[in-house]
Amino acid sequence: MSKLKLLIVIGQCLFALSIQAQSKSNFHDIKITGRVVDPSVQNYPKQRVSVTIRLSKIATGAQSFPSEDHVQYVDSSGRFEFIIPTKQKRYYMYIYYSPVGGASWSFIDNVYILEEGDRIDCELTPDFYYFTGKGAAKLQCQSEIYMQKDKSKISILGTEKEIAEKDRKLDSILALRISIVKSYEDRLGKELTDILLANCYGLRYYLWLRGGYMVSRSEQNYLRLINTVPYADMRKFSLNSIDSSLVVQSPIYCDFL
Repeated sequence: MSKLKLLIVIGQCLFALSIQAQSKSNFHDIKITGRVVDPSVQNYPKQRVSVTIRLSKIATGAQSFPSEDHVQYVDSSGRFEFIIPTKQKRYYMYIYYSPVGGASWSFIDNVYILEEGDRIDCELTPDFYYFTGKGAAKLQCQSEIYMQKDKSKISILGTEKEIAEKDRKLDSILALRISIVKSYEDRLGKELTDILLANCYGLRYYLWLRGGYMVSRSEQNYLRLINTVPYADMRKFSLNSIDSSLVVQSPIYCDFL
């Protein structure tokens, strides 16, 4: 075979491989690869651990959104890969794994915002979820936001002093979450920064409301709840600093509303 024919054949093969690769994952698709780093995977290689991506087109929390689930089982390596065809700019993801023993770090409110063309590599551990790759800054920022939680056992319907103390703790956590988003501002851009700021306010008030719902199932407790100072403050709260077209793309803020 002449050198020219050989080059033509090689070129045709490379072109065919390129077309095949594009058919598997085009530029707009979201690709998520990663590894579960959990002793349960290493200690029980014959038992399978599942990784689930719950994906929604609607900005709402994982408890309520209409979703499509993508599930993979990992072996002892813990590796997984998802390729998600996209039909819109932005999606909302809840990702978790079901370990053989123990519990995943992720909680139902840990909704992650994805965008078309993202190429995310993640490490899922029992204590935290880490994200790198193209488009990963917004997910890593969200992980750091979700890490900040109110761990106090103070009841929403405690004494007046206890209620005020809980409110101060929640405001302190809100300020910390906002500072985290601000630290990512250069990497996120204004639009995503505003959406994640709205998410911070959503976490501040939505979680308080849900906690109130859990403890106010009697008429007496309900009346106590709606007469607290935090409830009155929440009723007056309005996020006027962020454009409404972006607020409606914030899943937890939408749930608060």
